[in-house]
Amino acid sequence: MRGRRGQVLSTAIEQVSTSSLGDLPAAVHAALGNVGSYQLDGAYAALTDLSLVVNDPASSPDRIESSRSDAIAALHALESEVDT
Repeated sequence: MRGRRGQVLSTAIEQVSTSSLGDLPAAVHAALGNVGSYQLDGAYAALTDLSLVVNDPASSPDRIESSRSDAIAALHALESEVDT
């Protein structure tokens, strides 16, 4: 059975993966709060990088999608380090 920190990480991945571009800033904000509360520092760093891009008015949709892909890859890489 997956521990609570693992569940929080999975939820963050789901939120970031499935949100539309318009909803992505709010989804990233929510995910940041959750992973921060559980001291998932690597996930927090990846989501902070994504947050900077999605909240930059000069970011193109392609740049946002690229940053989202990078963040999701980083979050997936952390899954093996989080309690399961």
